[in-house]
Amino acid sequence: MTAPVVEAPPSSAPFIRQQRAAALRRYRSSAVAVVCGLGVGAIILFWAGANPLRAYGTIVSGSFGSSFGFTELLVEMVPLLIIALGLSVAFEAHVWNVGAEGQFYVGALCGGMLAIYLPGALGALGIPLSLIAGAAGGAVWGGLVAVMRVRRGASEIITSLLLNYVAIFLFAYMIRKPLRDPKGYYPVSRPIPADVRLPTLPVVHVHAGLLIALLLVPVFVYLLRYTPFGFSLTAMGQGRETAEATGIDVAGNLLKAMAISGAAAGLAGVIQILGVQFILQSGISPGFGYTAIIVALLGRNRPIGILVASVLVSMLAIGGVALQVGQGISSAAVSTISALFILFLVVAQRLEA
Repeated sequence: MTAPVVEAPPSSAPFIRQQRAAALRRYRSSAVAVVCGLGVGAIILFWAGANPLRAYGTIVSGSFGSSFGFTELLVEMVPLLIIALGLSVAFEAHVWNVGAEGQFYVGALCGGMLAIYLPGALGALGIPLSLIAGAAGGAVWGGLVAVMRVRRGASEIITSLLLNYVAIFLFAYMIRKPLRDPKGYYPVSRPIPADVRLPTLPVVHVHAGLLIALLLVPVFVYLLRYTPFGFSLTAMGQGRETAEATGIDVAGNLLKAMAISGAAAGLAGVIQILGVQFILQSGISPGFGYTAIIVALLGRNRPIGILVASVLVSMLAIGGVALQVGQGISSAAVSTISALFILFLVVAQRLEA
């Protein structure tokens, strides 16, 4: 009696090669978008009366040419990297969270308020508790968007955008009334106690939020690439009807994606308070939540790509200041170059399809 022939399972090598080829195309199109953005940006700089090569040289040297510039670049990079990592979770499922700015403010408010009024006896627990409070506040604010989408079918683009204004006005009210420092003249809170402030890392002289941001990169790599949740997000991004037909809980994953996205923005907000501002005051964000959208799209929703994109966008921001001071070029010109990246990236994505 002969033994039954058992066929070997098909090799996964072709699938892996296909995935790698797709990833290579994504990164290649992002690189082309950056090059085209810089090329058109050079024309804009020339029209503004600057030598494009000298201008780009000033941007690079302003960020990497001194220890002060490099420190400023890292400080700028931290919130952009953290927020963009959170946005990548939502964007991967084609859930368009444009409310990271508001989630940033809510996280700063929740975490900062806890840091200010924490009992001194908690000591070293103050920092992690404040970070958790900030992340939780951002998660709740992001979750509201998902609830309105699931329960009422409201567009997450509109609701998340409008909630930005609610969060910013709520923050402004809190620092002008309940949280206002009675000893101060300006509408600001009491300072964050010294024992709840983030410590400074040696060598780079940047607050410990940088370490948190870098550690989150492999966490999000694992979440998006090696978990069933990450697979579900990818399936939702390719078509929600198809994902539902295969048994994926689209509503539940949408809620999780927005909560994670909001938590990351809220975490960035409280890190900004504990590591940079040390006080609750208006203008704690120059638009981190909006700029992080550029970072996430340039990085193609891939954590490593987002890390590289956060460095690039931070370099443009910090180097743009040096360009403005050194050559008298308006910072709006540098902001236009950042916007061009998105324009060319959208074009590249359409050509891929």
